This record gives sequence, structure tokens and C-alpha cells, in this order.
Amino acid sequence: MNTLNVEEKVRVIAAMVEGNSIRSTECVTGVHRDTIMRLILRVGQNCECLLDERMRGLPCLFFHLLPGLFHQLPQCYSPA
Repeated sequence: MNTLNVEEKVRVIAAMVEGNSIRSTECVTGVHRDTIMRLILRVGQNCECLLDERMRGLPCLFFHLLPGLFHQLPQCYSPA
């Protein structure tokens, strides 16, 4: 099985972060779209683990402003 080297992975993720579609990333990088999707999934899962590990015990300094904020949001953004 072929594997992507680090430079290829960086090029694929950079193209996706810039807003390119999977097919356009495939054309630009030469990496198959199934490989791109597997890479995106793996990166997303690793980001989720990193954020779950690191983003703990953060103070919410503006929590008292939230009830008033919800009244200013459009209906589609307000909590259910």
C-alpha cells in the first residue's frame, strides 16, 4: 500500500483549509479523493482528541451576558 509522505499530507490539508473542494484538491495535488477523505477524517479525529485534552477548565468571563445575547440572535442560531 502506498502512503503519503509528510509534504504531501501538508499540501492536501493546506488545500482543504483554503477552501478547495475534494475534487479540486485531487487535481492540484495528484492524491486520490478517497485518500484525501481518509486523511481529513484522521486529522479531524486527532483535532477532536487534542481539543478534548487541552480545552479543560477554561473560565467563561462573559457568561452573564449570554441570556441577553440569545435574544439578539436570529431564530436559527438561538438555542432550542
